[in-house]
Amino acid sequence: MDIIIAQLESTRDMSRDIVHVDMDAFYAAVEMRDNPELREVPMAVGGNSMLSTSNYLARKHGVRSAMPGFIARKLCPNLVIVPCNFEKYRAASQLVMGVVGEYTDLSSAASLDEVYLDITAEVKKRMKEEGGERAAVAWTVVEEMREKIREKTELTASAGIACNTFIAKVCSDLNKPNGQYQVRPDRQTIIEFVSGLEIRKVPGIGRVQQAMLDGLGVKVVADILSERGTIGNIFSPLSAEFYMSRALGLGSTDLSGAAQEVRSSMSTESTFSSTKLVNKSSPTTLTKAALTILSDLSETLAERLAAEKLAGVTLSVKVKLSTFEIIQRSKTVSYAVSKRDEIERLARGLLEVLARERRGEMEARLMGVRVHNFISSGTPQQHTLHSYTTSQEEEEEGEQVKWECPVCLVSLPPQLSSFNRHVDKCISGETNREHVKKEQVKKGEQTSKQQVKKGEQTNREQVKKGEQTKTEQQKGKKRKSDEYHECPVCGKPVTSDLTLLNIHIDRCLGVTNGSLGVTNGGANGGQPSAKVQKLSSKKQPSSLMSYFKKQ
Repeated sequence: MDIIIAQLESTRDMSRDIVHVDMDAFYAAVEMRDNPELREVPMAVGGNSMLSTSNYLARKHGVRSAMPGFIARKLCPNLVIVPCNFEKYRAASQLVMGVVGEYTDLSSAASLDEVYLDITAEVKKRMKEEGGERAAVAWTVVEEMREKIREKTELTASAGIACNTFIAKVCSDLNKPNGQYQVRPDRQTIIEFVSGLEIRKVPGIGRVQQAMLDGLGVKVVADILSERGTIGNIFSPLSAEFYMSRALGLGSTDLSGAAQEVRSSMSTESTFSSTKLVNKSSPTTLTKAALTILSDLSETLAERLAAEKLAGVTLSVKVKLSTFEIIQRSKTVSYAVSKRDEIERLARGLLEVLARERRGEMEARLMGVRVHNFISSGTPQQHTLHSYTTSQEEEEEGEQVKWECPVCLVSLPPQLSSFNRHVDKCISGETNREHVKKEQVKKGEQTSKQQVKKGEQTNREQVKKGEQTKTEQQKGKKRKSDEYHECPVCGKPVTSDLTLLNIHIDRCLGVTNGSLGVTNGGANGGQPSAKVQKLSSKKQPSSLMSYFKKQ
């Protein structure tokens, strides 16, 4: 990883002045501008199923974006919810972009309410005409621009100023609302700034990735460098490189991909009381309630995609059942998906697939639709451990797959809880220890079986040889007794000669207890015969039990 870090460091560019402008509670601010009465009450924009944003009075009660409206009302009983009006939001956004265009031609809108811009040329121009330090001039330019936005739109904006999009994005959130923050273009200053950031504050790291990194002891950005060896072993090369670049405070200065760097998907969800999604009479037919929810979600998602001029080739459907089990399915097509009818048709098909798989047992409390793999993205999407697991979980058309552990590469059943436990064991090294132990036991069993088998073969050969030798000795001699005894093992008549009787019993019993010379019973009362005593004086092969005792 040190080589990768050195390579990343060589790409550091601090020559640009990048600004991230983020409108404050944009949708809510537009509604309050057009209806001043809403300024004095907690309000939010959205619907009963999901909120898009809320004003700062509502946020004091815990109301936030992406929260179901009925839950928000429980937190804030006097909350006023205003439906979305994207036509007004687009008009206000165009005014903001018009102001930005007065300062630079290099800009990239990440959404209706946020935009990246490169003001390097404007800063150099003012430094040449008016003099002054670079950082101070940049601060003045952004301050002036924010004031113009307020005058033209009657809305406030916050901004972050830095030498790349990553730092600028983080800075814009540090002095909200109606403020700005700057990190000077100095390597030491940048490293100190990012080192204390919580992992969750880094754009591109979500809750699941945060939990995974937290399990490695990575709490703040500085921990990424201290745990770089572990991160390099566990995550994919692309993911590890992403984490290292953030730990160094590196980011893009090319605004053509700035919007895609932040947004890789767009989704909407609806939470509701437990609702049956499939008709009892026809297990593959969706209920009217399910179709209504799906239609509303498709319309909302289509409006958001159109507002930001985005389209993707993959659509996913998520359903949380009444048992709180979450199931997801996705489908990738050969064309760009952004229209309502396209989203609704694909999502309905995936829901019907789920209905067939579950044989009509579909009672849910949440449904979500997501479009991703945007075709406007010019660079490959970054892969992380979370994206690895989710891509495995989102099966196309219900196809059954195996999940491959990213640590030991073992194929596992597609069950998230057991998969997570296995990965945790791999990270701690426990899986490797178990594997080594199993291999040792397996090898020991094989060795012991081979030894026992060899001992049995040796025993049979020696007994046979003993019988042949005794037979030859008895040839030509008159037997002292013609009496026979019955073998207590096989029941066959055996000569009354004591030595031959013991040999025969040994052969019937097969392997003796502990050594070849002591049998489970016999004419000598369990004592070794003279012939077998001689055999038992040789070194005997280890038994399976003696192997484990040695271990």
